[in-house]
Amino acid sequence: TMPTRFLTHYLGGTGEDLILSEEQIATSQTYRDAMQENRRRVSDSIIKGEVNGQQHEFKEMITSMEDGETITLNKLGLDDGGDYWDRDIKARNVKNILGLDPDPEQTLSTGSVKIRTHANLSAERDGDLVTISGELRHTINDRYDFNSENLFEEEMFDVFVEVEEHGGAKSFDVKGEVVEPFSIQLRIDGDSLKPVSNGDD
Repeated sequence: TMPTRFLTHYLGGTGEDLILSEEQIATSQTYRDAMQENRRRVSDSIIKGEVNGQQHEFKEMITSMEDGETITLNKLGLDDGGDYWDRDIKARNVKNILGLDPDPEQTLSTGSVKIRTHANLSAERDGDLVTISGELRHTINDRYDFNSENLFEEEMFDVFVEVEEHGGAKSFDVKGEVVEPFSIQLRIDGDSLKPVSNGDD
């Protein structure tokens, strides 16, 4: 399992980064949930013009397009274009609707999940229809170490300190990347954007 791989790498004592493949990332429910949350944020930035209550310029950029125009969706002031969303899930907050951790092995492996999703998208207008297309790049950057982020680590903290100081184990960074296509078709209705279903004209 992924937690076993983490622990083996930790006890190996190299301290080198552990790079995860897309296939390995897909085995983690916690990583999948974090990427899904960032996909929602991307969609909200476009359709609603806000993300978690904060205004976002993508919607206004799209509704202001001229017929036949194609634009790149770049957030103003962002040097590398597009926009990005960070998802940082603390171990204490990884709960499902039943109050249970859906991925306890992952939680105990890294304590928290840190994923940045960078969206590189373009918008093309044809009449009142706008097609958004491009890619989402999900970048994972977790630290495999042991601190007091959750109950398990509070109880075991001294043990892992001892292992690092006298057993040769070393903390390390867990890194990985998932790139996926993103596309959505919208209908401009005044200042609103409405998703177009497959059966719509």
